[in-house]
Amino acid sequence: MKQNKPVKVRAIKRKNVLLTVIFNLDKSKYDFKEISSNIKKRLGIGGSIAGEELEFQGHKVEEIKKLLKEMGIKAQ
Repeated sequence: MKQNKPVKVRAIKRKNVLLTVIFNLDKSKYDFKEISSNIKKRLGIGGSIAGEELEFQGHKVEEIKKLLKEMGIKAQ
């Protein structure tokens, strides 16, 4: 039985740019494009899908956790 890792939202710094990244989101269970689009529109920020992660511009950890909760996704 495969154990799912918890979904995590973290702020990280890459090349002097602050990003908020969503880790461990199951690509087979969720539509990354829809989630990314929804978050970007609701918060008015830029972002992208990078492999198995969703990246958003700025430090928006709490705001993104709140939006994920509204979508029924439990995040730490």
